[in-house]
Amino acid sequence: MTSWFNLIGLNLNKDRLGLGFTCILSLSIITLATRPAFEQINSLTLAIIIGIFLANTIRIPKSYEPGIKFANKKLLKLAIIIFGIKLNFKDTLAIGDIGVIITLITISSTFIFASWLGKKLGLNQKFIQLIAAGTAICGTSAIVATNAVVALIGAETELDRQVLE
Repeated sequence: MTSWFNLIGLNLNKDRLGLGFTCILSLSIITLATRPAFEQINSLTLAIIIGIFLANTIRIPKSYEPGIKFANKKLLKLAIIIFGIKLNFKDTLAIGDIGVIITLITISSTFIFASWLGKKLGLNQKFIQLIAAGTAICGTSAIVATNAVVALIGAETELDRQVLE
């Protein structure tokens, strides 16, 4: 009989340390984001800042890598889907026809401009699509989610390298 863990690719023996580290770090950042000193900073932005700091100041043990990779590849996708569900059809209708048109024009023009700029800079086409989609839709969280879809031809993302180095 296949367990639920096997279906999602979770191996508790090898993933538990990295998942535990990721959960503790995430809960700490969420808690920190609720403090008055940080209430003006989005928790995602705070997580990125702390992640950059930690990636440059501490060495994460190799035994944590499988769990961190699982969190990055599987749990992050789920979190972004849940985050996206927060914007429902009712909210979209509430901004009215003009709001929807302005939103579509803004997303389209941002994607087109980012694609044009990426080509001018001589970047890889798949990387250009990743950055353009992320910037046009919702920034960092979209870039991380879209990375899995675009599949950067076997290359690790800078996020992967920073977290696991």
